[in-house]
Amino acid sequence: MEQLRHLYLPWRCKSRTKLKLGTLRKLLTLVNFNTKNCYLKDLINMTNLRELEIYGPFNIENFNEEELGENPPIIGSKYLHSLSIINYIWRTRISRSKTFGRLFSGCTSICKLIIVSNISKLPDCHSLSSNLADIKLSLYNLEEDPMPTLEKLANLRILKLVSFEGKEMFCSAQGFPKLESLSLSGLHNLKEWNVDEGAMPSLQRLEIWECRRLKMLPEGLRFITTLSLMGKTFKHRLEEGGEDFYKVKHVPNIIFHACYLY
Repeated sequence: MEQLRHLYLPWRCKSRTKLKLGTLRKLLTLVNFNTKNCYLKDLINMTNLRELEIYGPFNIENFNEEELGENPPIIGSKYLHSLSIINYIWRTRISRSKTFGRLFSGCTSICKLIIVSNISKLPDCHSLSSNLADIKLSLYNLEEDPMPTLEKLANLRILKLVSFEGKEMFCSAQGFPKLESLSLSGLHNLKEWNVDEGAMPSLQRLEIWECRRLKMLPEGLRFITTLSLMGKTFKHRLEEGGEDFYKVKHVPNIIFHACYLY
């Protein structure tokens, strides 16, 4: 077992099951890890881990600092490039940015991040790896605009945002310098999205799904000359002669799918 490279745990284990994984130092892939059935401190020993998926309960209070010193990193691998946190259990909340700071500390190589959880606040951008290129966030209970944090990630190329609960979003000038693809889905409370001139200068693809309260497309889209493919839901507003047509008339390819007459 000590030579094991890839471990895919079942989605569910018996409640009394507690797995000791601390000897798996050569592990490259670990899927469906949780703190109910595994020991959190075992992650420190997995110094070669490349991909980690946390599925289910994840509680850093189980972390024994007395054994490991003050504020030790939770994940011991500096090679980790993909991290997923998937938690559909509403009562189990990763709600404090401090928790994320502890989780991400030392993970300087992460390129891909997926978070599906009941979260009230994103961590500070300084807690996130500057190498992040692909992020998917499904954040129940998040009302604070995540864009001011995410737009500072200089290498971010793909962003999918699902289930943000806030009413407003703002993308500032020079923000998201390398972002190529942006997907907004299920933002049911979003009413206003502002984009400054100079924001998202590399954007090529924009998709908006199930954002029924969004009043109009942001004025700043007309300044994004790289935009070439846009999933279109504001059908009547974006057609020639529509209220928002002038904002996207430079876009050569516009796809109509699941269109709503806003």
